[in-house]
Amino acid sequence: MSVEVVALGGGILFLLVAIVGGGFAIREIALPKVPKWARVASGVFGILLLLPFMLTTLQEGVAGYATPPAGNDLDHQPPGRASSGIEIDTEPATTDDQIRLMGLAASVRNDPPRVGDTITVNYSLTNIGNQPIQMEYTFVGARNPADENRDSEDTNEGKVLEPGATIQTEGRIFLSGAGTWKLWPCYALPGGRFCPDEWKAFNFIVK
Repeated sequence: MSVEVVALGGGILFLLVAIVGGGFAIREIALPKVPKWARVASGVFGILLLLPFMLTTLQEGVAGYATPPAGNDLDHQPPGRASSGIEIDTEPATTDDQIRLMGLAASVRNDPPRVGDTITVNYSLTNIGNQPIQMEYTFVGARNPADENRDSEDTNEGKVLEPGATIQTEGRIFLSGAGTWKLWPCYALPGGRFCPDEWKAFNFIVK
């Protein structure tokens, strides 16, 4: 039996003596009636034994209240800003394919990002031309500190972007190593055509 458990049990027992005044039995332990001064002393000693547990419980409760539930910092970020302070160029950009990028934003739990975090990148693409555009897919390009490909999964596969229409894209990248990462929004068109190389790319350091 650990010292903490013994202290907890002793503290409860001394508080019972202080409140009831003795005259009860717990299994093989029989406690006689005690005078008033002994009840006061038992109460003080019982509180001293229970105080560490009370403080620990209070601290855990405050910490749990102050920490938001998982996912909240990802779901409620203002558009165009990164929760971690990652610098992103949020100005709209248009490619020769008549596709306009808007609303580029990134969210990650920690500031600075840490190994094991997942960064979420959001953006929208609008067809500003007068002809439909057949999309192969959209994705978030990513390179880890070793310059290895860590692109997100494909989204909007086979979607036709009508003139004036907009599609929303989200990509999630698992940050598996420390160092400088590079991310950018991108799309693929039929015939092996892609967005401009490292289009609107941004860098950040993972601790």
